[in-house]
Amino acid sequence: MYLKGRPIILHAPTELSENYEITKVSTAPNRKLKLDWVYGHTDELWGLAPNPTLPQFVTGGYDKVLQLWDSMSHSILWSKDIGEQAQSVAFSADGSCILVGCTSGRWMIFDAQTRELLGQHVDGNEAIQVIQCSPDSTMVALGSRDNQIYVYQVSEDGSKYNRVGRCTGHSSYVTHVDWAMDGQTLRSNSGDYELLYCK
Repeated sequence: MYLKGRPIILHAPTELSENYEITKVSTAPNRKLKLDWVYGHTDELWGLAPNPTLPQFVTGGYDKVLQLWDSMSHSILWSKDIGEQAQSVAFSADGSCILVGCTSGRWMIFDAQTRELLGQHVDGNEAIQVIQCSPDSTMVALGSRDNQIYVYQVSEDGSKYNRVGRCTGHSSYVTHVDWAMDGQTLRSNSGDYELLYCK
């Protein structure tokens, strides 16, 4: 069975499944069965980030879909086709923007409420593995599969991102990036377990 082009898997209660035959038509049970719809991704999920100010989280994956979830109701608030495979996601420190790193080296900024694309940039031609905003949201660091970290300064209104630096030194792809509380120092890990600091 399909719904809007996506396959649907129906689960039957255990007491019905033992006698179930795919070719046999049976009479309906005496009680109503409840169907719970679960929506999600249709390909590998790579990005997951919590909203720092609300009970929400965002997910992105290889199905090219970005989804904002409500943590309390376990439901999707909105879903958006972004046209690229997502490798990483992050929220700005105030939760107003969602940043998405793609497998192509492109990364995008979306308004968390309206889903509007606020901007996009390209850094290299390999996946943006990790995105991390500084605690005050004035800087963004993007760890790439090309072994580099790209650093951007964010305008006061959060609408413009200007590259101000690039950290090099890893001998393998960047897996994690973390800002110091003052936003002046980066700590990063790579695929070969190096721990580097960049100021």
